[in-house]
Amino acid sequence: MKTKQALLILPVLGLAACATIIHGPRQDVPVNTVPSGVTVEVLGRTYTTPATIELKRTDLPVTLKFSKEGYETLEFTLNKTVDGWILGNIIFGGIPGLIVDLATGSTQKIVPGTVQVTLKESQALIRLEISPDGGLNLHI
Repeated sequence: MKTKQALLILPVLGLAACATIIHGPRQDVPVNTVPSGVTVEVLGRTYTTPATIELKRTDLPVTLKFSKEGYETLEFTLNKTVDGWILGNIIFGGIPGLIVDLATGSTQKIVPGTVQVTLKESQALIRLEISPDGGLNLHI
C-alpha cells in the first residue's frame, strides 16, 4: 500500500518544478537586423529577419550566423545564465522540482533575450589597371 501512495505523490512533487511551470524548457528569442531580410542560420535551421527563434534551453551556448549578399558575415553567440525561478524550488518544489528543472534545462535563461545586429556593408576592393597593350584588367 505504501508503494501505491508513493507513486501517487511523486507526480505531484514533480509538478513543483517552478521554472518548468513558469516558462518551460524553451525560450523565444526575437532577432532583428539592420538591414532586414538577413539570413540567420542556427542549429541547422534558417530564418529571415525579423524573426523569432525558439531555442531549447539545453542547446546553449549556440551561435547564430548572419549573412546577406553585399554585407559582411557576422556570428553572434547566445549564452545561458541561471534563472531566478530556481529559487521557487527551494521554497516549494524541493529536490524533485529541482531535478525536473535541471533535466529540462528550465533552470537556465538565454542571454541576451533579444538580439539586435547591424551588418556592415562589404568593402570589396576593386582595382582597374590599364595593361601595356591597352587592355583593361579588373582586380577584385
